[in-house]
Amino acid sequence: MTRSTTRTRCKRGAVSLALIVAHFSLQACYIYLPEHDLTVLRGQRANVALTDSGSVVLAPKIGPGITDLEGVFQGDSTNGHILAVYMSRQRSGAETDWKGEHVMIPQPLIASIQKREFSASRTAFVSALGTAGFVALTLALRGRGEGGQGGNPIGGRPAQ
Repeated sequence: MTRSTTRTRCKRGAVSLALIVAHFSLQACYIYLPEHDLTVLRGQRANVALTDSGSVVLAPKIGPGITDLEGVFQGDSTNGHILAVYMSRQRSGAETDWKGEHVMIPQPLIASIQKREFSASRTAFVSALGTAGFVALTLALRGRGEGGQGGNPIGGRPAQ
């Protein structure tokens, strides 16, 4: 194997590794934290947990067995809170995607409202874990390649 071939392989490997590290670095993790000041929620991503009666009363609008609605908080009205819904979650844990339809949720039917916040610690952990996993997999799958020197597998010099 020539030096230029070795350099090309090293460059290709370094570029691949850099792309994978960048991919994991761009992944973001979020957490939901309780928010009591609803004025700061306008235009923000939020999760609205429904009461049991809220799940029953809103079933004709949002579907049966829905416990949580996630979307962008649009604000208050005299009848309740308006949410542009992007996802609903059932008691079973099944999630259904929405397209931002506005749903008015009366205040008495809401168990809690949580604001989505970026989690730097979780993001760093997932990125580091993913990168370490990729490096470990790459090292585990790396073969000897085609340019081996041959020779005696036990050691010593190759036979002449």
